[in-house]
Amino acid sequence: MSTYKLLSLKLWYNQVTKELGGGKMITYKKASAGDVRPALDLALRVFMAFEAAENEPGATCRFKDDIVYNNAAIQNWERGMNSMYVAMDGDEIIGVIGEKWGNGHINLVFVDGAYHRGGIATELMNRMICDLKLRGYDKITLFSSTYGLPFYLRYGFTPTGDEQRSDGFTFIPMAYEPNEIWDVLDQNGNKTGRYAERGRMMRTGDYHLVVHVWKHNDRGEWLIDQRTPRYGDDRLDGKWETTGGAAVAGDDSINAALRETKEELGIDLDPCLGTLFKRTPRLSDNGHTWFEDVWVFRYNEPIESVAYDGGEVCCAMWATVGKIRDMMASGEFVKSELYPYFDELAEKYTPYYLTYERRYQAVYAAGATLWGHSADDDVLINTLTEWIEKHDLRGKMVVEYACGEGSIGVILSKLGCIYHGVDIAPSAVSRSKQKLTEYPDASVSMLDMVNERVDGLYDAAIDSMGLHMIVTDAGRKQYLDNVNAALKDDAPALFFRESYRADLKSYQVGSINRISRGKFYPQN
Repeated sequence: MSTYKLLSLKLWYNQVTKELGGGKMITYKKASAGDVRPALDLALRVFMAFEAAENEPGATCRFKDDIVYNNAAIQNWERGMNSMYVAMDGDEIIGVIGEKWGNGHINLVFVDGAYHRGGIATELMNRMICDLKLRGYDKITLFSSTYGLPFYLRYGFTPTGDEQRSDGFTFIPMAYEPNEIWDVLDQNGNKTGRYAERGRMMRTGDYHLVVHVWKHNDRGEWLIDQRTPRYGDDRLDGKWETTGGAAVAGDDSINAALRETKEELGIDLDPCLGTLFKRTPRLSDNGHTWFEDVWVFRYNEPIESVAYDGGEVCCAMWATVGKIRDMMASGEFVKSELYPYFDELAEKYTPYYLTYERRYQAVYAAGATLWGHSADDDVLINTLTEWIEKHDLRGKMVVEYACGEGSIGVILSKLGCIYHGVDIAPSAVSRSKQKLTEYPDASVSMLDMVNERVDGLYDAAIDSMGLHMIVTDAGRKQYLDNVNAALKDDAPALFFRESYRADLKSYQVGSINRISRGKFYPQN
């Protein structure tokens, strides 16, 4: 029986066993020192069977001298100085790929003839491309034989010159520019130690990581950006979206979020202000699988902080949840199917009590200069004076929650307290700061009193019409826990609310703990 018939019979057998589920599974690995010699022997056998005839007689000797029996090259492969990967059928090496010169040039791609057209050369090439790209080679080269040319063209290599002849070889110089490289994750999201090039089909059961990065400010707005219309894709070009992209090899989730935001918007997010909202496994129509991590960052810088170069992003703006929903409905925003979690995200990160910010804005837009209490309010002055004297708070640190426009801050400052006010409404905080500029011991800052705590400990706390803005029991308890955490031992807290009921009585409770258990009656 001829060699050709033997090869054909073995190829038929391998194909049948693969289809029937028999035979051994093909595995791939980086060549060990013990793999190098048998891998080179395989390369010589395949070269003689498929390529020797297309070259001049002297090419075979040159191939042996330069590669198969080149001691310096063999030592470099054995020591791992140059990369070599092998494909195994059980214990038998049936494919090899290698780079000899350490300069991004592949000089060795051979697969046993009985295994041709089984995807083995493609998988070997995938591994070598990832290896070289991760080592910093943005352009990968090789010299293709006439026999191998169709494979390299299908893979994505392009000729860089005409067919050439040198040292007895006939070859076509080719080059390939790889895409970014991803870590391959298992079904639990753990790194496998393998890599995949963007755009290549991944194995069943393999995942990679994609991040979405949402940025919100204390006004309840979200920073969105517009994609540059350059890809020829009507689904995405010119559409508004949030920052997002694939994690590259070496990234963890938060670093991917920070890197993508820096690349697309030119801003540096504070990792301490970021929260992983959720992780979801996703599946596309073509079987592609990935994990989608959704990050939410607090970011209060003006829109002028964004610096895009027109590459991926051409514009950015702050938008409310309502605005984004309208843009999704009109088609200006990418399809809501890409953000199936958006309603849940908006509900979690846009507090309902931010409605007060919009009310402040509407009041000021109408020409009013004050919406809340006046610092000349006799009821406030008398009540606070009595409270300050009762608890000996002159010269002591007092924090006010939901401080509004600063009227109570003015009264407390005049009474000799060291005052700090907090509010979630930026417009109110701005007015309060203006009103308190003449009091050096007074300060004001932005704070979500339900979800955040003030720094430090205070001698007393006051809330004037703040608690009633919180409508859920869970939110009230969380807020009261925050107040309690801000107070020194036995420090008083005053919860004050105006009432239009003349018969409403005043009560005093002994502790914040009683309030948070529902034993609370507001004081007039």
